[in-house]
Amino acid sequence: MRRRGFTLIELLVVIAIIAILAAILFPVFARAREKARQTSCLANIKQISLGMLMYAQDYDETLPSGRYCNWASGGPYGCHGMVLQPYIKNIQILECPSLRGWSLSPAIIQPPTTWYGSYGWNHLISGRLAVLTEPAKMVYTLDCRNPWLDFAGAIWDRVSGRGVGDYYGDPAQPTDWHNDGLNVGYMDGHGKWEKINNLKWNQFYNTTDPRYNVPITSGSSAGPP
Repeated sequence: MRRRGFTLIELLVVIAIIAILAAILFPVFARAREKARQTSCLANIKQISLGMLMYAQDYDETLPSGRYCNWASGGPYGCHGMVLQPYIKNIQILECPSLRGWSLSPAIIQPPTTWYGSYGWNHLISGRLAVLTEPAKMVYTLDCRNPWLDFAGAIWDRVSGRGVGDYYGDPAQPTDWHNDGLNVGYMDGHGKWEKINNLKWNQFYNTTDPRYNVPITSGSSAGPP
């Protein structure tokens, strides 16, 4: 009795079925891996935000000063990541696991250069926690292409991705690399995944001006419309 093998048509059908299944499953696996990185990033955000609250508790509710530098002497310079080190005690949590193209290097963490990581720090709110009427909605830190959010253009360019320039990533794209969203740490210490369109200008400024109650994707690098 002669054994019958597969015909060419049968083999092609099997290959086609495998290709279809792969096309369906691979994106699912990719999103699952990204979800794991998103969770890890959110844990980073949470620890950073809690570090800020511990700092504020030690300094009479004064928020970290954030950006400081001495350009005339060539340094040192730094930001919240350095100020909060006594509380977070870990430089690796300053790097989002989903960010591509660069990473922290121990060679540039030592003085006089202080690394700042891949999260943006909101310098537009300063002073004390007591002046914030709604700390649970005010942004402290978030996924970002540049650490210093100290003017409207930085929010519009580096978070919403509407501007131009090299902010450690594709300047034409927003920072929604976590399944079309980003992680945000708030002034009350909690962290949350958000869609970019959910973030509003008045979450970066301590203001009641209704003009700021619009998404950061609207307006321009000069600020809200």
